[in-house]
Amino acid sequence: MDLNLDTLYYHLGISGDYLDYRGQARQIPAFVREHALGLMGVADDEGTRRDKQYQLDIAPWLYPLPAFSVVRGQSLSFYLPAEHHYHQVTCRVELESGGEFQTQDLPIASLTLSGNYQYQDVTYVRYQLPLEGLAVGYHRVWLMLDDERTYVGDVAVCPDRCYLGEQPARRLGLNLQLYTLRLTENLGVGDFADLRALIKHLAPLGLDLIGLNPLAALAWQDEHSKSPYAPSDRRFLNPLYIDVAGACDALGIDKPADALVPDFELRARELRETSSVEWRQVAKFKYAVLAALYQEFVAQDSAWLDHWRDFMGHNGALLRSFCDFEVQYNPFGEACSGDAEFHGFLQWLATQQLEACQAFAIEQGMSVGLMADLPVASVGSGHEIATNPDLFVQNADIGAPPDPFSDTGQNWGMPPLNPSVLRARHYDHFISLLRSAMCGAGALRLDHAMWLQRVWWCVQTELGPSGLYVYQNVEEMLALLALESQRNQCQIIGEDLGVVPDDFRAMMRNYGMLGNALFYFATDVSDCFLPAQAQRDDALLMVANHDVPPLRAWWQGLDIDQRLQYGLVDEHSAKSQRHSRAVQKQQLIALLHDHDVWPDLAVPQACDEALCLAIYRFCAKGASPWVILQLDDLVGADTPVNIPGTFLEYDNWSRKLPGLDLADIQGPWSKLFEQLALDRASV
Repeated sequence: MDLNLDTLYYHLGISGDYLDYRGQARQIPAFVREHALGLMGVADDEGTRRDKQYQLDIAPWLYPLPAFSVVRGQSLSFYLPAEHHYHQVTCRVELESGGEFQTQDLPIASLTLSGNYQYQDVTYVRYQLPLEGLAVGYHRVWLMLDDERTYVGDVAVCPDRCYLGEQPARRLGLNLQLYTLRLTENLGVGDFADLRALIKHLAPLGLDLIGLNPLAALAWQDEHSKSPYAPSDRRFLNPLYIDVAGACDALGIDKPADALVPDFELRARELRETSSVEWRQVAKFKYAVLAALYQEFVAQDSAWLDHWRDFMGHNGALLRSFCDFEVQYNPFGEACSGDAEFHGFLQWLATQQLEACQAFAIEQGMSVGLMADLPVASVGSGHEIATNPDLFVQNADIGAPPDPFSDTGQNWGMPPLNPSVLRARHYDHFISLLRSAMCGAGALRLDHAMWLQRVWWCVQTELGPSGLYVYQNVEEMLALLALESQRNQCQIIGEDLGVVPDDFRAMMRNYGMLGNALFYFATDVSDCFLPAQAQRDDALLMVANHDVPPLRAWWQGLDIDQRLQYGLVDEHSAKSQRHSRAVQKQQLIALLHDHDVWPDLAVPQACDEALCLAIYRFCAKGASPWVILQLDDLVGADTPVNIPGTFLEYDNWSRKLPGLDLADIQGPWSKLFEQLALDRASV
């Protein structure tokens, strides 16, 4: 077998070109592709590369039944030489539930052929074995050829589409960063008590969905750790979101929350009244409170102890591994920090409260409830990657190529998955990510959903920094996503902003996923805002999200000033963006006027409450099945929670919202949502 680098690159997903955000073709230099090959563990010698090519390109045709198959449809692939002596194939399936699917005997000559491969003068063919009636799920297959040879493999039988639930024509939702809330007497960071209060007051207004930032555990060993999109492990929760007072009541703890540690009220008030979340100070205090709660809990003879132990046992080795990691690297929790079961207790408590919030949302009449958010990656120093070193690629970071937000592109500083290793491990890590993210959620938003198809790798070569796209087996990953979505009855929204190939959006539609449009980007090729009826009808429409400025800041151009201030764009780019923004504002006002939501064609100096409402109403008149407002806009925020491309330059992921009296604002907001519902119904 001769070495063919293009074949090797194809199977490893290493791209040779791509289209940039302007639609221009960009070639990936050969030395960058070679560098990526080395990062994937393929050594720079011909023998090793031939072995890898054989393993990926040829070997799958030589063994009759793959060790793991992803099936979407009603047939399973198996492989034989074209000139074989077998006449009959017998298939027996052991169901995931423990039962046995009917055994079937079929003449091989009756089966459909779906491909062939030539190797060393032998032709190998792929047969399709029908599996009609087999339930979706993870099963084991025995394949017998003329009672001579038996082969065993696992199969994931996947549905055609993700879970859709009931789909009324048009719905409203609200998006927020949970940690920014100050609705209750929390301990310095918005928690599940704040979320429950929000649900109680807003669900009756006609909201069907509340979208949350990722709630995943942070890497506390890093003093700068705070971004919900850069967690330690996406499969575990951040205990800072636990409602301590609610936990005391639910678990029957004899002490009230404010008696768990000295100076509770003073320290809680100081942390609550800061304008930004003081993450490490909050963590130091709240973990101490949670440790005291844990000690009270284990000292009591309560039936809840059995529930906790069941949770620990059910989650097994993975939870134990995370708890051991926290013991080693989490500096908080005082006397309990070295107790692995303490960290397991926190995961149990956080999971219980999140699920209770989702149940409460449904009880209050929300059709979907909470929308969780799954980040694209985790930090290299965290548990997820430290315990899976072979699954993630060191010396590469996930990011984005140059775009209007950054002339130099973005590097998010988190290692990417190795696609071929993920596939070789039967996607077990991907499946565990999905199951964890869907816990306590009626919908799941996939941040940068394009990572299911391709990921931009930022690499440092001998000639300097560079980048390239690396591709996944997108059809198999989408099929598994559909399977887990159906099993967990969780709708799927894929954030498909930025440079997204048309074929990926087509696949999303095919699998029953909604896209995630953004008001700011609902424009044509000239950057003019689209009329409401021309907006996407296959996407959840957000007015804003965590990576763009609130409406008031956008109107003033504060985001452009900040990008210039932090060196993300130069003066020339900033000037061009300011000019474009002025044109956009004028065109938007005309559009709002045409849609009967704004009285005249004068362009206001500032974006006040009336203009915000007009923009909301314009969005509500559009074609999207979902319109999601941003809580930041409702309360008049004018500073962003995050400026993409910055790290320490701006205090990302910390800014709080002002304290709100929900009882006072429920009336005005009720009128707002009634108007938006009328606008939606009139379309």
